[in-house]
Amino acid sequence: MPLSPEVKKAVEEAVAKNFKNEVAFVQKMVQYGGQRGDEHEALEEMYRQYSSRGYNTTKLEMNAQVLSQHSSAGRISDSHSKAPVVIGIHEPKSSTAGGKSLILNGHIDIVPNGPKELWTNDPYSGLIEGDWLYGRGSADMRAGAVANLYALDALRSIGKQPASKVILESVPEEESTGNGTMATHLAGYTADAVLVPEPTNEELVRANVGVIWFKIAVAGRPVHVLKAKEGSNAIESIWTIVGGLKELEKEMNDQKEGRLYFEHMASPINLNVAMIQGGDWASSVPAWCTIDCRVALFPGVTAQEVADKIERKVAEVSKTNSFLRDSPAKISWNGFFAEGYVLEPGSEAEETLKAAHQQVTGAELTSMTMPAYLDTRIFALEQKIPALCYGPIGESLHGFDERMLSTILQIAAFAAGVAALPQPTPVANAVTPARAVTTPAPAAELEARQASTNPFAGYSFYANPYYSSEVHSLAIPSLPASLKPAASAVAKVGSFVWLDTRAKVPTMDTYLADIKAKNAAGAKLMGTFVVYNLPDRDCAALASNGELKIDEDGANKYKTEYIDKIVAILKKYPDVKVNLAIEPDSLANMVTNMGVQKCSRAAPYYKDLTAYALRALNLANVDMYLDGGHAGWLGWPANISPAAQLFAQVYKAAGSPRAVRGIVTNVSNYNAFRHSTCPAITSQNANCDEERYIKAFAPLLQQQGFPARFIVDVGRSGKQPTGQNEWGDWCNVQGAGFGPRPTTNTGNSLVDAFVWVKPGGESDGTSDTSASRYDASCGKASAFKPAPEAGTWFNAYFEMLLKNANPALA
Repeated sequence: MPLSPEVKKAVEEAVAKNFKNEVAFVQKMVQYGGQRGDEHEALEEMYRQYSSRGYNTTKLEMNAQVLSQHSSAGRISDSHSKAPVVIGIHEPKSSTAGGKSLILNGHIDIVPNGPKELWTNDPYSGLIEGDWLYGRGSADMRAGAVANLYALDALRSIGKQPASKVILESVPEEESTGNGTMATHLAGYTADAVLVPEPTNEELVRANVGVIWFKIAVAGRPVHVLKAKEGSNAIESIWTIVGGLKELEKEMNDQKEGRLYFEHMASPINLNVAMIQGGDWASSVPAWCTIDCRVALFPGVTAQEVADKIERKVAEVSKTNSFLRDSPAKISWNGFFAEGYVLEPGSEAEETLKAAHQQVTGAELTSMTMPAYLDTRIFALEQKIPALCYGPIGESLHGFDERMLSTILQIAAFAAGVAALPQPTPVANAVTPARAVTTPAPAAELEARQASTNPFAGYSFYANPYYSSEVHSLAIPSLPASLKPAASAVAKVGSFVWLDTRAKVPTMDTYLADIKAKNAAGAKLMGTFVVYNLPDRDCAALASNGELKIDEDGANKYKTEYIDKIVAILKKYPDVKVNLAIEPDSLANMVTNMGVQKCSRAAPYYKDLTAYALRALNLANVDMYLDGGHAGWLGWPANISPAAQLFAQVYKAAGSPRAVRGIVTNVSNYNAFRHSTCPAITSQNANCDEERYIKAFAPLLQQQGFPARFIVDVGRSGKQPTGQNEWGDWCNVQGAGFGPRPTTNTGNSLVDAFVWVKPGGESDGTSDTSASRYDASCGKASAFKPAPEAGTWFNAYFEMLLKNANPALA
């Protein structure tokens, strides 16, 4: 139920007014630290906060005897925390209030930091840098626990209160057993629904795996190393067992087919061999070894079933080891023994959360699958109430330099005002942790702001020094004298710099420093770059396969060795304007090429990593355009709406970054911007040129809450028609020519600029059929041949582009 404009405005203002206090409190909570078993101080702070607000506040001890009798409770070990659960209860003024009750649950426990020297700052610094707050537990999930509290504060400050009971729960043990929340369940705390604001990047968790923790202990036969062959090495034996467990992991993942919320994932079931200990002396064959492991399980599969599989697999593998046959490994269960759940769509609570999210963000609420443990499962499976896991944006969870986006803490708690009214209302309205109430603006405001803030306006295009050097050193010396002036003119045209390998990232630093120096001398230049290095990129073709591979830790390398490095450079030049084209061909392949095995496998990585890039690159001096294919690819009726939905999904997963301006089309392609009449090659597609495509695409994007401004690559689309025999011909197309020079004078208010993204003269792909990256498209009759590898200078092709330039080059 939407709020009245008056209440909505009042709560927004209350949230904004208290925002600094809220961020400061998260910072304070991070600074408490407190590893497993040492959460008392942080939980005591939550007790004080609940109590000071007049809530009925209680400390609930986790009773080991009671917990151990419940089959779904975590297994209790010596390291189990003895810290209490802290509960604060708001009771409505009237016993006959018509609202529905709600639990707001958040965990206070945190995971270990790892080596302190590998953090940029102290893990408990609570450092605030820009919009980010750093520190262990900042995102996962003390920010969410604080958000719960401050949402109710917003209501109190405007004289409102929830119309039914609200139970605030701050719990330990979420990261290891789930027993903090399990204790609240066994003590009888329940409600009509629950909201757990884990850092889900403002998506609702639709499905969640179960998790088991276990330890395996192996004995060996110790001898002096001079007789090593007479002993039995426990460490080597345990790796035999690990091999068997990895086989089990694969067997379990092979069962994902037909599981609606998991079959799209590359590896929903992950086995993690997390800790290993063993041996006593470098010159003694080790007599003992232990490993601590974690494995996931699909919803509907019991924890005991998977435990039995683990025991059978360990026994099976042990038969292959002469020592283990007679001295079997010992398995103990020492933490999670939890099953997964699926949140069935359509509950009243979810519908209210959707409405609240829509009011806050102007976008539809999307769902995601969480392949990690969540306490939400206790409410879903044990209490059988709508269990909504939805929360703020965080990064590097369980890693170094964990951080949360502080602006998201500006709780859009105006939905809580609905629950404060004396009438029956869906419970999810009690609180909605979401983004800052000022961004993203409603669609009309966003449209108005975009219309007046073309990021290219007033700036000159920076001539790519590398491309310029290619023209001068590789082309001009061998050109006819009549074409040399035209080539010299091309070398001065501003074009995008392609950062298509990690090795090229430092060139951004060089070029931004040059732009800064030139601007200081009176120029007004901007930098334009292409971010293009997803692992297993170009999944439906071969010509431009990249350096990163999914199977070779490509996802992590993309983040830490590529995107994070770009971000660090951009932060050095906050006064230099930068426009980025993001990952050509990536998401477009997810629309049309999921039948290609490489693409279907890469899909979750493309989505996740593109969202990571958008989020990380969301800097004040940056504007981004996500690659949107072209008219001949996504412009078809069957493709255009799914494309809009996909782009919006990734955009929202990134937190709807301000810096995302819209879409770049026609990258490295040859389409005309505007045809007077659709040519036959377009096969009667109504969106037969880029302008028609843009006009059709824009409203679909806007409906999905995605910014709808465009730039168009016209670098090689000057001559029409080209020598394409089919609209899909893309490789070194015959008859092409340089197009209009970059400009903001596009004649279409949706189009910010015509740009040159692809450097004209660099090959699209090799025509050598024996090459590993040969793509059949580069061998077609419409392709200019012979052609070198993609990205390599192609002088004959450059000469053709010069001759066919339209408008002609000086």
